[in-house]
Amino acid sequence: MVTKITASRSRQQLAYAVVLLLFTYLSAAFFSQGFLDGAEHFTVLEAANYKLGLSPKEALPDSVALKSQSWLLPAVAFAVAKVTGCSGDIDPFCVATTLRILAALLAVFAALGLMRAAEGWFDNAGLRKGVFFGLSLVWFLPLVSARFSAEGISRSLFLLAYLPLIISVQQGQCVSRCTAFVSGLLIAFAFEANYWSFFLIFPASVWFLCFGRNRVATHAWIKLGGAVGLLLVAGINYWGYGHWTFPAAPYFYQHLFLGRVAGETAPWWSYFSWLITDSPPVWGLTLILGSFWAWTQKPKLSLTWISAFYFFSLLLYSPRALIDLTPLAAIAPIAILLAVQKLLEARPTLFQVQALRFLWTVLLITNIMAMAYATFTPAREEIPLYRSVWKNSVNTLHSLETDPYLVHGKPAHFYRRTDLSVVPGVSQFDIDKKIQTGEDVYVAAHLFEEGGIFLRTNPSCKPLNARFSHWIVGSEFERLVRRHWRPWGLFLCRK
Repeated sequence: MVTKITASRSRQQLAYAVVLLLFTYLSAAFFSQGFLDGAEHFTVLEAANYKLGLSPKEALPDSVALKSQSWLLPAVAFAVAKVTGCSGDIDPFCVATTLRILAALLAVFAALGLMRAAEGWFDNAGLRKGVFFGLSLVWFLPLVSARFSAEGISRSLFLLAYLPLIISVQQGQCVSRCTAFVSGLLIAFAFEANYWSFFLIFPASVWFLCFGRNRVATHAWIKLGGAVGLLLVAGINYWGYGHWTFPAAPYFYQHLFLGRVAGETAPWWSYFSWLITDSPPVWGLTLILGSFWAWTQKPKLSLTWISAFYFFSLLLYSPRALIDLTPLAAIAPIAILLAVQKLLEARPTLFQVQALRFLWTVLLITNIMAMAYATFTPAREEIPLYRSVWKNSVNTLHSLETDPYLVHGKPAHFYRRTDLSVVPGVSQFDIDKKIQTGEDVYVAAHLFEEGGIFLRTNPSCKPLNARFSHWIVGSEFERLVRRHWRPWGLFLCRK
């Protein structure tokens, strides 16, 4: 009787966790507009936009010129743009939202796989419940899951490919031929989505070879699925480049032997400093120390093999950006909790330690604030401006500062109308002069900075994207956020 009640309660918790998972991930897909990294934008959206005939060749990333980029994700973005149509003309905001929804749904299925695996990993009901709800509520998971990026899509595909294999090891069963073939297919797609995922795939394959109880035929079906996947993407790469090529070869040659040629690199310790400075208080340090501790406590765990090998591969070959750690976003916290479970077996009163209770309180409070900000605000502060410019059919945009369509110094065209002309660096005197001539002038500037203050106080200028950022203008809250939040405003100035 007790067993039935416990099982019913566990299923109920799982149902609540799945509903919450859908809510947080889809909320991030709708509200967290834009991209986290310039490479995410140019390698996918600008490449697809070029194939649609809406971006010049100069907008393509360097990886295309170097023939080291797969066209898998741009092809999906191209197909979405063609299929959705988004009310006739291609609406970039509709296309981008659709892609984020697809990425979020793929991440939801990967999270469900992690929940299923957690039932075999965790004997402690409290920690298992923590995994169920943590996959929905840890502040960075909805954010990275709603990105149609190489790292995010590759992570979801990798988890969907390997979790059935991991679960088969947990249950001591052989993998069916169909499951093995599909896993191989997804492995190939994960590799083509992000070639650096090789450093996830390789240790996972070695682990499965060492601990999986499968026949030679099982591994053969996995390899067959992988070969079919690579052949399918080879056709997509032919569509992208116009000739047969295998971009993975130049990619690894350039990154392993010539250094990271696509983008700047940083010292090997940068991941540690980025995690500490770009995360809410205590989160970065907890993830760093907790991961290293988990690797020592659970050396045979599949997640240890995968996360440790991938992390040290990044350290060895020069960090580029914090987004490189996206594939470990869900893996590292679960590995840490598994190490905690092992420690609880030796010290059942662990959670009564005052220092750990204080650490948990800090993590919880900062997670709530970071979760609200990361999930329900645009990932890029320029996106509301882009949307307003598009909605108001602006032909000429004057900027009191730099060109808002420059991303890391390179022009971006995906969110920009083909007939739009941008005039950056216009002075306040020039704006006043144009207003006096009776001309309607569309002007952009950061709201909380000098140009924005000029437009806000000018009686001839009316804000066109009056959202939350305009509500706090002039309030005490503006003084608190102006150093960390730089929203753009679009104004229509007329006599």
